[in-house]
Amino acid sequence: MAAISKLTAQQQAHKDRMDALLKTMRPESAVRRFCVKQRRDGVRDITLRNGYVAIIRTFLKSVDLSEVEATIDEIKAIPEEKWQEFLDGYSGNSHNTRLNNLNKFRRFCGLENLDRKRHSIVDREPLDLNKAASAFEKMMDLPYLSERDVVILNIFYYGGLRLEEIVELKRECFTFHDGYCHLHFFSPKTGTWGDIDLVEPTAILRKYCSHAPTPFLKAKQGGAITENGIQHLIKRVSKDIGIPFHPHLFRHVAATTMAKEGLGERDLNNYFGWSTKSRTASIYTNLSTEETNKKVRAKRGLVVKDDLAKIVKKCKRCSEIIPSTSSFCVKCGTSVDWNPSKESSDLLTERMKRKAMEAKMFELELKFDRLLELRGVLRDGTKTQDEREVADAEYEYEEEIIENGEDILESD
Repeated sequence: MAAISKLTAQQQAHKDRMDALLKTMRPESAVRRFCVKQRRDGVRDITLRNGYVAIIRTFLKSVDLSEVEATIDEIKAIPEEKWQEFLDGYSGNSHNTRLNNLNKFRRFCGLENLDRKRHSIVDREPLDLNKAASAFEKMMDLPYLSERDVVILNIFYYGGLRLEEIVELKRECFTFHDGYCHLHFFSPKTGTWGDIDLVEPTAILRKYCSHAPTPFLKAKQGGAITENGIQHLIKRVSKDIGIPFHPHLFRHVAATTMAKEGLGERDLNNYFGWSTKSRTASIYTNLSTEETNKKVRAKRGLVVKDDLAKIVKKCKRCSEIIPSTSSFCVKCGTSVDWNPSKESSDLLTERMKRKAMEAKMFELELKFDRLLELRGVLRDGTKTQDEREVADAEYEYEEEIIENGEDILESD
């Protein structure tokens, strides 16, 4: 109930800001009339203000116009080359977002859509997950990271949450189970709640939640950490490890990792909260041709040795599922390489070696006793010369055997 009240309060705050923005615009302003219509069509105030108005304002500023006064006739008088020139300054998703928003504004003003700049997903450079994992390990080794910073980075890396979603996290969002953590979080972008399970960072999250402060992710100056605070953290960490990283790249890494582990597009849409009709999953999951070929081989039972390490397995001690990114069981701590039959074989070999060594020591003890007897013969004045010579030869022989035996024992 508290979450619903807060959501209503947030919506009211966005509505108040949007009302204040519209009051600054003249009634004949094209942007004002566009915003009023979008509101009637059900577009949220935060999307309208931070999305449409922000992009349109930036474009109008580039052609020396203002969103406060520019009329529809003035918008129609802008050469199409200016629109294209503005869009050419962006690429990828940034280009597509601005194109969609500006086209919607152009249609409202009675203009035709601008042509979409095609981006080939096939030709994109595959995301290097090994490099990303190495970068994350370097992040975790940085000495100045606080427990809060470690929690933020782990949720970024393993959960793939957006920056604004992490800022909204609270202690009650986390529910711990045997071997994993369930995260129930709010997404300001979509205005909905999401549910994901986290496995690898369960121990870290459980420890932090056991004594979590209020607010949950507390800033050093007091109060909740902001988006700018997290961006500053990522920027500093990225600079110190020498590898470029930004908050949204964590989302790409998480999506690509899950796609590589076998999750289909529908599963990815459910996990990350994407629309079933969007192409977001294909944009985020940068898999190479070799990774696709490995899946084909695996489907036909031709799993090569290098592929076996990436297959999710069960712990051989407690049967817990071990993720492909983990080297140990999260439940009992057993290594993924543990082999009970090999361990039994090693114990048997060790036991046999110990018995052989004990037999050798017993044999040397008998020879040492014989050596003492021979020494007594050599010191006995009643023995003949021949008896002493035989005893002396046998003494040297037994002494050499004992010395060699001791060397063998020391080497073993």
